[in-house]
Formats: sequence, structure tokens, C-alpha cells
Amino acid sequence: MVALESGIPRSAWRRLHATVVDRLSAAGARVIAFDMYFESPTPDDAALASAIEQARQRGTTVIVGINTLVDGQPKLLPQLRQAVSAWGMLCIGQQLGAAWIEPLAVERRAASGTNTQPFLWSMALRAVAAWRQVDLSIEQLDADRQEIFADHVVTHHKESFPFSMTWETRRLQKGCPVIAEGDRVHSLMMALSPLTALRDPVRRFTYTDLTTATTRPEAPMFRDKIVLLGVESPEDSFTVPGGERRFGFELHADAINMLLTGVTIRQLGQGMQFALSIALALLTLFVLSAIAY
Repeated sequence: MVALESGIPRSAWRRLHATVVDRLSAAGARVIAFDMYFESPTPDDAALASAIEQARQRGTTVIVGINTLVDGQPKLLPQLRQAVSAWGMLCIGQQLGAAWIEPLAVERRAASGTNTQPFLWSMALRAVAAWRQVDLSIEQLDADRQEIFADHVVTHHKESFPFSMTWETRRLQKGCPVIAEGDRVHSLMMALSPLTALRDPVRRFTYTDLTTATTRPEAPMFRDKIVLLGVESPEDSFTVPGGERRFGFELHADAINMLLTGVTIRQLGQGMQFALSIALALLTLFVLSAIAY
């Protein structure tokens, strides 16, 4: 992870993004994923687009976030739309009512016509798919098996991304306008890493670390990795179970980690819950009987 520090003025962000993308791609990063969206133009957009295009020529996939759609298409600066390899949703945390749930895929029930996106993928899923070199452009989602399938771009072998739950939205999602009423949302329940692990200097860097003129990232540290870029901003922080506050990109990091490891958390069905309750009750009786004797 590479964090954009809160004290850096917003007017300098795009220029620094360009430098970070250039240095990470030169260091051999396989995927660079922005936990940020780019809707408003700035004087440094051309420099950022150029850095992203140069990164692609070096073999680095660059993915950016989106926050909303316009006429069924992502609201994204035209320069960057042409330069990036892919874009993905940034919905997470309190935006959907619980900080440990991330929507992986949104099946747009309201989509109609040719100028719409029938499926929306999360930035985390896009990043892992790019790292595993699989193609999400062929929408293959099995709601019964709770899996998203994709084709490997070289071997055409089927890869699987399991998810935890599916629900249909009954209203617009506060803080997540990309999800509309009537959409089907396929989400991942996340096991949160200890905050000390997410902020360990071994895996956590800053924009200052990467943009200082006298230092450059060491290739072994970033080579063939997914590098997640995010902002250390109170405006993009969430309260997780236990009352702890975390930045949005730290939650996305856990989603990426679960997708990479294949770990999936799912709710028990009513039958399994009932059976588990009976088993625990019998176990309690057995323990109490053993104590009595």
C-alpha cells in the first residue's frame, strides 16, 4: 500500500500521482490500483495520463475507481479513460451499512440499451483479476454457487472468485450512487486484518517515500505486486466493529487479500443455524453432566 498523506494539498495530487505511477511501473509493479476517482479536470491530467500510458507499455496494469455513472457509463475524465486499463467501483464500508462488506459485482437490473454497463465490478476484483491475468469482460456469474468466473487470457482456464451473499437494493445507496434501486449486489464479507499489520512499514509506504527526488522504490519490493494507492483522509475513513477507525483503502486491501487467498465467509442457512444450536445445547448438557459426576 502507498498512502497519500493528509497534509499534501489537493492541488498537487495529480502531479504526484504521475510520479508515483512512473516510479512504481519502473520498479516492476504488475498492477497499480487507485482507491480514488477522477471526475474533475486539473492542469496535471495530461502528465498523469502520460505516466499511465508509459506504465502500460512497461507491462503494468493501472486501474482507477469510479463513484457514479452518466448515461450508463463511468464518470471519468476522457484522458484517463483512454489511458487506464480498467476501472472499478469503490463502494465499501458504511456506504452499504456495514464496514466489513464490499460489493464485488453489481448486476444492473435497470440497464437498458447499448450505452449501459450490465455488470459493474469492484476495484478490488479488477485488481486481482489483472494480477491473475484473467478476463472479466465476459460476464459469467453463478448466483446459486456464489461464484464469479473468468477466463485466463493465455490458457483460457476458468478462474473462480467466490462471494458471500446477494441482495437486491430497494433504494438508492447513500454514499454510493453507482448502485441504483433494483440492482442485484453480490458482496464479499471481509475478515479484517489487525491494523498493526496494515500499517506495518514493511508493506505500507507514503507518497513522500516514492516522490522524494533522492530516493526511488527498490524493484524487489514492488516487482510483480499489486500496489494499492489511497488517501489518509478523515473523509474517507470508516468505523469497523470494535469502534476502530480505518481508511477506505485499508478496507480494500483486506478485500484484495481475501480474493487472492480464496478465503470466503458465508452466512449459515436457517437449517444449519438450527442444527448448530442443537449441537451446542447437547454439548453443554454433556459438559454439565460430566462436571456433575
